Amino acid sequence: MIEVVYVCNQKYELELFASIRSLILSGTSFTGITIFCVGKVPNYWKFIDTRIKVIQVNSKRPDFFLINKSYALSVHTETLVYLDSDTLVLLPIDRIISGCDLDFIGRPDSILSDRAEKTMVWRTLLNKHGRNEVPYFNSGFFIFQNGSHLGLEKTWEEITESLLADDYSANNLHGTGSDTKALSRHYNEQIGLSLALANSDLTYAKMSKTDHAYGWKNEPHSNRIVYHTGSPHYIRLSDSLQLEYNLFGKNQPVFTQRMNPLFTKRIKRYGSCLYRKFKQDLIRTLNQ
Repeated sequence: MIEVVYVCNQKYELELFASIRSLILSGTSFTGITIFCVGKVPNYWKFIDTRIKVIQVNSKRPDFFLINKSYALSVHTETLVYLDSDTLVLLPIDRIISGCDLDFIGRPDSILSDRAEKTMVWRTLLNKHGRNEVPYFNSGFFIFQNGSHLGLEKTWEEITESLLADDYSANNLHGTGSDTKALSRHYNEQIGLSLALANSDLTYAKMSKTDHAYGWKNEPHSNRIVYHTGSPHYIRLSDSLQLEYNLFGKNQPVFTQRMNPLFTKRIKRYGSCLYRKFKQDLIRTLNQ
């Protein structure tokens, strides 16, 4: 049984809708989609597809949204596929799972590539927080198999909390100096996931850049399974990808406009009724 999980809130709902739409169109085999909505669920999030379930949850830490990603590991399923909302599924995820029976599948993060000083920082973190050596994985798309994620939610959360109290972790792995401290802070949940794995005896396999392509590294999207735009790059990358894969049909031109900041200015000028109707139209597209 494969369950696909998102953790999101209303702020990133359009990216969420696009990711779900791409997942459905990709031909990926799944039994359900669970969306953990942090905060109040908008009343128009009504999906005809009975495989889509929305669960309203409270924020585990109001000053650090990403710690809520640990909610994903509470889902009872044999195979769990987690996707960030800024991902697009372009080919069946089954291709990654097929033939692999290891517990965890993820792509190592690009920050350690050919950077000896960053590798040393990672080893220091492993020595301090883990008991096994594992790669530093990206947490925007990962897969747990064999029900192996059950019981890791609290570990991931607790390690992330300890990292947030320790400036050494993300600031030294993803930045150098006070100017990058705020930007680096949000990687603590990603570091926490890998360190939670390091505290377990789970087996793991590495995804390739064909399985999980990084948009912020300008990796091509052609013949890739999951394309991870990276939120800061979403607007730049979304227009071409959304249009190429025709995710929203007749709503497509409006959707790509919405990803442009100028659209937000127009909404503020002319009122929110058009925007509400647009989102309802996207929900109807998902329900087709």
